[in-house]
Amino acid sequence: MDAAKDFVGGTVAGITGVLVGQPFDVMRIRAQTLWVQRQGTVLLHAMQMLRTEGVFSLFKGVVPPMAGVGFQNAVLFFAYGTAVRAITPGGKVDEASLAMVTIAGSIGGFACAFVTGPVELFKVRQQVNEKKIGLRTVSLVKNMVAVDGFSGLYRGLTATLVRDVPSYGSYFWSYELIRRLYADRFGCSLAEVPGFVDFLAGGVAGCLSWTIIYPIDVVKSRLQMQGEGSVREGFFHCAKRIYSTQGWRVFGKGLGLTVARAFPVNATIFYFHGSTVKILSLLQESYLSLKVGTG
Repeated sequence: MDAAKDFVGGTVAGITGVLVGQPFDVMRIRAQTLWVQRQGTVLLHAMQMLRTEGVFSLFKGVVPPMAGVGFQNAVLFFAYGTAVRAITPGGKVDEASLAMVTIAGSIGGFACAFVTGPVELFKVRQQVNEKKIGLRTVSLVKNMVAVDGFSGLYRGLTATLVRDVPSYGSYFWSYELIRRLYADRFGCSLAEVPGFVDFLAGGVAGCLSWTIIYPIDVVKSRLQMQGEGSVREGFFHCAKRIYSTQGWRVFGKGLGLTVARAFPVNATIFYFHGSTVKILSLLQESYLSLKVGTG
């Protein structure tokens, strides 16, 4: 039952996180790709985008994450929860060490990368489209499959795995560290940690994990924006090419915007995941009590 709660909680958390972060995400992808060789700040390019493409340009590519990120976060929290219960003596999550939390987070990152890869591929292709009329997701998928086959949907998968395994390890580690520091300071159990702490811990965890893996994300975005039918480039070859042509600074292009996005998005994700799990637990307890009472 705990795994089912994690799955449902992850779905709700993913959808709310997308709605909060999509405008930041559009600008992040463009900062990593289209705006790199143009003069001016990210803010200047964003203003130009709004003038030429309209306000809805901030929500380009929202369909793939709305459809996929809910499932992606469901897989992430399901895999993380299952892993941490499996490696913790007695299966008690609150008794897991931070090392166990990190390992379980990395396992969760590995599992969800197979969902994240295609979802972010569609999103990147739509977000780098500078035409006022966006690319339809269905047409985009059909064209990818027609040209590259189904394997084309996993372009950039290696980069996604290289990014997500360490990213989610640090993500859950920092989240749990903050919750445990609060619990120790105020003498409460982890189950009694209030929602605002989940919110703050989630925001900090998102900022930290993105900062650690951001250069990898730049390479992933470049690999995924390459058109159908193009020769597939390896992760290290792409990174070397970017460095040799544009220098090391490009690996931090858009980082400030990404961190600014990471706090509200991940704070929202952890808050809604925790709240959903608590509500489901209360409903389960009420149902069992009612069942016992009528039995």
